[in-house]
Amino acid sequence: QLLWYLLRPNENLKEILKDAKEKIGWKGGVNNDRASQQEPTLSLHVRHGDSCPRSESIRKKRTCEDLHVYMDRAVLPLAAKYGIKAIYLATDDEQVIKDTEKYKQFRWLYQPLQPKDRAPIEWDFINKNNEVDAYGSALQALIDIFLLAEGDVFVGKFTSNIDRISYSLMANRIGGLAPYVSLDSNWCFDWGQKAGNSTLGSFNC
Repeated sequence: QLLWYLLRPNENLKEILKDAKEKIGWKGGVNNDRASQQEPTLSLHVRHGDSCPRSESIRKKRTCEDLHVYMDRAVLPLAAKYGIKAIYLATDDEQVIKDTEKYKQFRWLYQPLQPKDRAPIEWDFINKNNEVDAYGSALQALIDIFLLAEGDVFVGKFTSNIDRISYSLMANRIGGLAPYVSLDSNWCFDWGQKAGNSTLGSFNC
């Protein structure tokens, strides 16, 4: 509840979120309450970009997988169990969006990627050289977080701060724990402490 309070959208962001939902064809209301949802939606985060280098597998004990790994291990079983037909996909990889064509039984919702959304590794370097729209990327991340939080079922990786934040907001919205699958780590909330445990080992939350 504290996180929800700190991150509650202002009026400007509320309008941006409303516009984003209209553009992608989100069915249901635009409020952050379960009653407004007319179509059960699975929230899926497939992060690539700066998660893929080997250094990340060492530092954060995480790796990158293609969409089919998420589908086979979590999305398809959860969709069958809960009658899911719509999936909100948050990703930074155009190939992941293209791969959704293999799963036409679902209605896919996602934001259009910006030309430079494929995140380079060193943010200090790219900011210095103006190689990315920092404001646009940050805004897209915020939109993804809030729309992921409006789903009914969650699939992602709890080595990701975005995933833990989104799931926390989802739990607050529905008043309890939503069905979820984390493909790599159990819950981790001790920020900066080596308290996380993924399939590759322990890491700093």
